[in-house]
Amino acid sequence: MSFVEHSAAKAGKTAYPVLVSGEVSNIFKTSKQRRKKLSSRSDKIILDLHGMTKQHALELLEKSLPTWIDQAMKGDHPYVLPVDIICGGGSQLLSEVVANWIRNKPQVANRPKGYL
Repeated sequence: MSFVEHSAAKAGKTAYPVLVSGEVSNIFKTSKQRRKKLSSRSDKIILDLHGMTKQHALELLEKSLPTWIDQAMKGDHPYVLPVDIICGGGSQLLSEVVANWIRNKPQVANRPKGYL
């Protein structure tokens, strides 16, 4: 691949701000009032996957999800927890892994703008 072809390729995301829901039915039920309430929460989680192999990153995501769901359920309605998953730059392999993981988890959704 030439430099021109490489620079035109779509770069992956370096971070994925997501919402984890204790109740799958609530993952997309949002309102301005709830956005404001969630944005003031101090329990946002940051998971940094920098430097991990794809396998190790997936294992850590799978291991973390039940804990996040539990934390979401201990919070207020709509039982949603903001999580930042950091995968960094580089070859974007982890970005692809994280994007696929999010797509395959009904309890996880990309966080809309306005949520912190």
